[in-house]
Amino acid sequence: MSRDDTVGAATPLVGAFEADAWAGLVFVVGPERGLSLRLAVECDGRRYEPRDLFMCARDIGPCAPDGQYARVAVDLTLPQRDGAQAPIRTDAESERTLTWEWARLDAHTVAIRLSAVRQVTASLECALPWQWRGEWHVWPQGAAGWAGPDRDPDQVDPDVVVRVVSGESPSCPLQFEVSTTPVVLLATLAAHDEAAALDPVEVSAAIDRAASAYGAWRPHVSGAWEGLAASVANNIHWMVLLQPEHRRRYAPAGRRWIFPRETGGRDDWTIFAWDGYFNALLLSLESPALAREMLAAVNATQYASGNVPNWRGRHHGTPDRSQPPVGAFVALKLAQRTGDLTLAAESLPVLDRWHAWWERRRRPSGLYAWGSTVSEIPAWVPSWERDATPRQKAAWESGQDDLPNWDDAAWDDAAGTLAMDCVDLSALLALDAECLAHLHDLAGDAGLARAYRNEHARLCALIREHLWDDARGVFADRHADGCFSTRVAASNFFPLLAGAASGWQTARALATLLDPERFWGTWIVPTVDRRDPAYRDQQYWRGTIWPPTNFLIYEALRRARADEAASTLASRSVALFLRDWHDHQVCRENFSAIDGGGGGQRHQSWGALFSWVGLAEFIDVTAWDGVRIGSVTAEATSCAERLRVGGREWDITLGQNGMRVVCDGRALMTADGMVCLRHTVVSPRGWCADATVRRQTRVTCDNGSRATLPPGTTRLECRL
Repeated sequence: MSRDDTVGAATPLVGAFEADAWAGLVFVVGPERGLSLRLAVECDGRRYEPRDLFMCARDIGPCAPDGQYARVAVDLTLPQRDGAQAPIRTDAESERTLTWEWARLDAHTVAIRLSAVRQVTASLECALPWQWRGEWHVWPQGAAGWAGPDRDPDQVDPDVVVRVVSGESPSCPLQFEVSTTPVVLLATLAAHDEAAALDPVEVSAAIDRAASAYGAWRPHVSGAWEGLAASVANNIHWMVLLQPEHRRRYAPAGRRWIFPRETGGRDDWTIFAWDGYFNALLLSLESPALAREMLAAVNATQYASGNVPNWRGRHHGTPDRSQPPVGAFVALKLAQRTGDLTLAAESLPVLDRWHAWWERRRRPSGLYAWGSTVSEIPAWVPSWERDATPRQKAAWESGQDDLPNWDDAAWDDAAGTLAMDCVDLSALLALDAECLAHLHDLAGDAGLARAYRNEHARLCALIREHLWDDARGVFADRHADGCFSTRVAASNFFPLLAGAASGWQTARALATLLDPERFWGTWIVPTVDRRDPAYRDQQYWRGTIWPPTNFLIYEALRRARADEAASTLASRSVALFLRDWHDHQVCRENFSAIDGGGGGQRHQSWGALFSWVGLAEFIDVTAWDGVRIGSVTAEATSCAERLRVGGREWDITLGQNGMRVVCDGRALMTADGMVCLRHTVVSPRGWCADATVRRQTRVTCDNGSRATLPPGTTRLECRL
């Protein structure tokens, strides 16, 4: 049911851990010790360096979290242009010129295969990443590398030996002609060189077996949402890099989001707070172990003040400001999804201190405001921050860097915050308190859990009383003079996620959210009201569609029991993302709310949150719904297999003609219509759930019993 992708300290780590070289490999043989290979290619008189290949990626293929198999292909008919200037082509127009695959045959042997649709010249640069010390030497049919300082090649066995087992390699860097006949190489680690004599046909067959084994194990979605699960896992796993000083894997905001350092060049790593937490959630689809490492990595960025910063690298960061507090929400969801309750105990010290930091630094009134603690701005900052005002830094703290809500906000010098009560931050901190209460329950601390619940109740009451604009029927930011902001953003609906809205406030807020002239429509959810003058900008957070916004609004709709609207949002988010993923193999930073066109960075880690809400249509888990399965509507039929939630494996089919739920190979139920199951509990003696349907629906349980559910919610109990 599971693959153990937890890597022990004695086992060498292998992966595409260098930011510019996902067509490459890093061999980590010890703390701050390792070597790397980087692929470069010559084709039609042009040389493509690793950074060029990044922009030419055509097939972001499987990348197993345990390192057992990976594949990426590049289109070398593309001209060499960087960033937004690099052209993009549909699948039909593209050529998979060169395919790079690798598989881990055992703990000390990695097989590499290169194949091309026409002849190209490929070379592997033997390198030392992160200023690590060591050396490479020419070796028979390849190269050998020694990692670490003061290693004597004449006296010590190499740490890595790379051999070409098909074709010839005249020198180091390894260079060879690649065509439709693949070139196969073997990399052996820690003097385990006996595998180097394997036949190339046998090595190639071993790579194929690794690919098949991974494909048979991983979650899979077929039907209308074909490739949904793979779009999440392939993207986020290819983003995984390394914190070299910790020997810890993590996923940055994207491979291009590694910030500079004062001494020149790029820092060793960069982590953004809310990106990092969301990346941990995405990683949990296939790898609880990688999710744990990501959670630990972002938690470890915390400063002594308690601030989990906007961003932090190995050498620099933002002690003056933070980012949206979603850590407890994600940690709780991870604990519930994986069944690993130690996640709560490990994260709570950091999350408690972070919550207290917000209380001290960002609560000038009874509610909260985004800010920047000017006295804590470091002496060196990157070039784009040098002339930034505190008000701009507060906007960066919000995570919505240029949201129109901040345009009219004054600055409070004394408080170091915007001079307004911010509805999004106040709601997120109410949610944070609620999730911390649940985490402390899991950790066995009833006293702190009770204190956080009381805080959640107090904060929700303040939001209901002071941030509800009854004239417009929305929650709104409130200026220091008591006037409501005229701007309405998608994040103004976060009180629904926090459980802060009363019943009638929820109904009126939903009417605004679901109004096609405001926020609803074909391309949803825009970051600002369609009637806002800034909506036409469609620039960054000014009117575009963002993955974290859609994810949080989806969760809010589910909590508000707006199941049909939640399913519509999931379906449209999936359509938006999968179209771009299938056609162009990119994971966008954002999309236009006018025509659905992609924008921003092309390979962004959290972009797959658009697909994640589709997976949540099959099964999800929250503190307020428990295990939730299915929904009350489906636009087309899709089948998800091998989804692992709550320590169980689920196969779930959803469609217009009904649904089917299988748990650990046991068919729990079939229905002739769509059913939303909440608080689902499965045991050897049977199962039970609260079942919601829109129309009369016939259900058959695994014990053979049948029930006809009337519209509304019915308690289902099936005993064996």
